[in-house]
This record gives sequence, C-alpha cells and structure tokens, in this order.
Amino acid sequence: MLPALFPANAADHNAGMQFAQSETAATTVAVTACLKAAGLPGPPDQLPAETPIPFPAFPDLAEVAKRGFLGFAISYKNPYNPGSHMGASERRAYKAGVRDCNKRFDRSRVGRLIFGPSPSVASLENQWYGILAQIDASAPVLAAGRRAERCAAHHGFPFEPSRSDYVAGFLLVVQGKEAPLFSEKGAQAQAQSLDHRGALALVACFHGYESLRDKLRAKRRSEFFAEDALAIRKAEERYASMLNNLSKTYGVRL
Repeated sequence: MLPALFPANAADHNAGMQFAQSETAATTVAVTACLKAAGLPGPPDQLPAETPIPFPAFPDLAEVAKRGFLGFAISYKNPYNPGSHMGASERRAYKAGVRDCNKRFDRSRVGRLIFGPSPSVASLENQWYGILAQIDASAPVLAAGRRAERCAAHHGFPFEPSRSDYVAGFLLVVQGKEAPLFSEKGAQAQAQSLDHRGALALVACFHGYESLRDKLRAKRRSEFFAEDALAIRKAEERYASMLNNLSKTYGVRL
C-alpha cells in the first residue's frame, strides 16, 4: 500500500488510482443501496471531466507506446442518469435523495476512513510531493529533460514542455499536426500513423529521463520512509484498515 500512497513511478501511481477506484466503487454500492431503500433509482454514472491521459508526474510511457495518444480517448455512450428523464419536481427530489445518501455514507465508519481528515497522512503526502518537486528541479533531471527535448525536435516534434507535464506539451504538438488530416477525406489513417509515430518518439526520447527520475525517487523514498518510520507505519495501518473495511462491508477489493 505504501508505494501507492507515496508513488515513485508509473506503476505505483497506477496502484494508487486503483485504490481510488475502490473508494468510488464502495461509495456507489452504499449510495445505491440507500437510494433503493428510499424507493429511488441508483446514482448517475460518474464520468471523468476530460479525456484521461497519463498522469503528468508519472507518465506511463509503456502504455503510451501501446495505445498512442488517440488510444486514451474514451467514448461514453448513453451514460446512466435517471434524473434526465424526470420532471422538474421529481428531479429535485431525486437530487436531494442522492445528496442525503452521499452524506450518510460520508458519516459511516467506512466513509469516515475514506473521507475523514487525517492531518498526519496529509502532511506526509505533502512532504513527499515536495520531495518529488525537488528531484524534478535537480541539475541531473533538468539536463536529462533538455536532452529529451532535443531528441523530440530531431524526430519532428519540437515543443517547449512544462516541467510538470511534458506529455501534455508533446500531445499538443501531435494534435496540431493531426488536426488538418482529420479534416481531409480519407486521411484518418495518416493521422493515426502520425499519432503512433508521435507516441513512439515521446517514449524513445523521454525513456532515459523517466528512468533517471524513477531511480532518484526510489532512493529518496527509502530515505523518507526511514526518516519518519513511526508516522509511515501509522499511515500504512490506516489504509490497511480502510481496505479491510471496503472488502468486508461492500465486497470491494483492490
């Protein structure tokens, strides 16, 4: 559980995302049961606000290479939202029911574990992300980033990335090249080929950069855990208890 709480690479971050999805699943199970008891339909689907791309601080380059940038686009057809088919007064009552059931879950034992304040854990996480920022600003990482940028330009994708999100900067360049192709009849295959080439260029150019960051983060995390072992152990115990409750109460497993 600790690597998911204090990620050092894409795999750790992905594990943390799975944990967050478990929390969401538990909320859905609890709120659905509450609404059903009140004679109301289940809660509407929770959709992401935007198309997901690799998390800026922990880009999953292997996944980018496999799927390309276009592969991260998700199409949601007919998401479940019972309120959209209700009259005004019925919809207001339904929304009030959803709010009430969410509040009840938040006040439950599992809800308090998930959403309740934990200043000690929050402080540790803030410290860890501060350490990550220091690593990104270190001379070796900055030099590796400049080499990666030159490599990207050599592959035909020059860009000026934000240090905190170079994937998004690279993606904008690729999308800029793709846009005219999508507007041309029969050019979609060319756009997909360009997208694939861009994804491979990103991986080829930034693999060394990510490898260096991963190595420095792993070393620093070991030191971080040793510096405050008691607080780290308490954080681990809190989340282990949360996972146990998610499994026992709602059948949700990580």
